[in-house]
Amino acid sequence: LTLTATGTNAPGYLTVYPCHTGRPLSSHLNFDTAITIATTVVTQLSPTGTACIFASATTHLIVDVNGSFDTTAFQGLTPARLLDTRTQPTVDGIGSGTGIVTGGTVVEVTVAGRGNVPTDATAAALAAFAAAGEAAGRGAEGPGSFAVRFLDALHALDAASLDADARIAAA
Repeated sequence: LTLTATGTNAPGYLTVYPCHTGRPLSSHLNFDTAITIATTVVTQLSPTGTACIFASATTHLIVDVNGSFDTTAFQGLTPARLLDTRTQPTVDGIGSGTGIVTGGTVVEVTVAGRGNVPTDATAAALAAFAAAGEAAGRGAEGPGSFAVRFLDALHALDAASLDADARIAAA
């Protein structure tokens, strides 16, 4: 999932997790006041195909899906917007214009069955970034070398490498 915070009114963070579990004591995206910032996260989905997002401070949320895992492999998808609390459209009209999220609130987003994500998807992700990042980290030779290695690793990534390197574990 690509997770974006925009229209923030105070510093805060977002945490993504499967809705059937407790919220972990971690953050996936940290933001400052009056900023737009995004990141990519890999999360397990709940048995009903949902992901929960906790916002520690008031913000608009945007969630796009880029791919999913079935029980055996990663499936890349054409990016699709699943949630936009502003007045912008989503892939199916669900989760559009719901209004700014108040700090301390959890938003539940249905992922499975939307934006070409199979109804039996077990995780939504852009896992290629994680696999390429690990490869780049192994080959980086000092300051400034990671970014170049990351782009090279991303370009060289194929389905077999992604299947071998992507690790999804149940929470």
